[in-house]
This record gives sequence, C-alpha cells and structure tokens, in this order.
Amino acid sequence: MWRDDYKVHSYEVDLNARATLPALCRFMQESAWNHAEHLGFGYTHLAAQDLIWILSRQVVEMTRYPKWGDTITVQTWPSGLEKLLCYRDFRLFDAEGSVLGLATTTWFAVDVHSRRPQRSSRYFDYQLPVDCEQVLEDRPPKLNSLQFGDVSREIEVGYHDMDVNGHVNNVRYLEWMLESCSLDFLKSHHLSRLEINYLGEATCGETISASLNNTGETGLEHGLSKASDNTELSKARTFWRRRRD
Repeated sequence: MWRDDYKVHSYEVDLNARATLPALCRFMQESAWNHAEHLGFGYTHLAAQDLIWILSRQVVEMTRYPKWGDTITVQTWPSGLEKLLCYRDFRLFDAEGSVLGLATTTWFAVDVHSRRPQRSSRYFDYQLPVDCEQVLEDRPPKLNSLQFGDVSREIEVGYHDMDVNGHVNNVRYLEWMLESCSLDFLKSHHLSRLEINYLGEATCGETISASLNNTGETGLEHGLSKASDNTELSKARTFWRRRRD
C-alpha cells in the first residue's frame, strides 16, 4: 500500500468550494506515479526501455467531495496483472479516516516508437500478493460505441494540454467532457460515478470535438473525437446526484 496526503487548494475547487473530480484524478495519478517509481516500474524505469504507461480505463465512485483547505489521503496499490494489462486501485480518505471515494484503473505500456502494447512481463518485475484487494466488484468496463448527435463544442489542443509523453493528458480529456455540461447542471449536481475509456492520442494543434448525450435524469454519455477524421479518442458515462451542500 502507498499513501500520499494532499491539500485541496483554491484552484482545485468549483463554484461550491468543493474539489473537482479532475483535481482528485490528478492526485490519484501522482500517487500512482510515486508508488510505481518506488516499486521499480515507474516512469523513469519504463523510459529506460523506451516504454510509456498508458491509462486505458477508469472507474471512480465518489461518496463525498472534500472542501477547499481540506487535507485528504490517497491510498493506492497494484491490484492485478494480465498478459498486457495492469490494474491499480485507490481509496480516498478525509482527515478523520472516512472514505470519500473509490477508484479502479486499467493500464498498459506501449513502445514509444511503434506505439504497440508490450507484455507486462517485460517491465513488471514485482510479485503481487495472491489476495490482491479490489475496491470495486468489477474491473473497469469496455464501453459500447456511443451514438452522438450534434457536437457540443470544439477544442484546439494547446501546449499546456500535453504531458511529458507529448500527448494530451488523460485528465484534460475528462475536463473537456465535463465542460460540455451546462453551467446550471454543474452548479446543481455532483458527479457520483465516472466510467471512462481512453482510446487514442491527441497532440498539439489538433482540433477535438466534444459530444454529449443525456441518457436520463442522472446519466450522461460523453465522447471526444478528432474533428479532422472523427477518430474516437475517449468515451465515458457519468452518473450524477443533486447537491445538498
């Protein structure tokens, strides 16, 4: 198990002074990086083999969002391994030790030149416990193809959207999806469950189309694609609850 503490800053909260889900996802990503480095299969270790980590799928379930100024703890651990895929789970706690949220993620490594997935045995030299804990019953699901209507907005990828791997950071994808929701909806609801698949890379200068479908009172479907050729980059389902704070 690995644990990191994070303080929620003013630039990580929404209009209700609660941490945003993208901010919490950044905390989890940082803790995953820290733990992988500690165990010997982190960014620097893979880079030495011309490999990079790719986040493929993610599920986050939030019970409560921390407030501006709160300190939270992210707990994470590798929770499973397959021929090509690696799994990592998370718990988020408040300062009193109460669980704020749970998350499970699916990762794989690709060669930086060919962009082809590599067998986990090439880089994952770590013996997982036999009884690896999973915080959720199922692994992150593969989402069905989504049929969208009109594009709700377009985004041009800029320099600050990219990460050290030269492509758009996964959290930016999530931010673009959520920005497609109306202001009134975001002010009156909080996101209780996210299911997201990351399918492709976007780079600086490309134009991205964001689409949104309403599947019911509390469910939304989201999609991102390249405006030039409609290549699908990411798709997601989100589930929401009305705010009571």
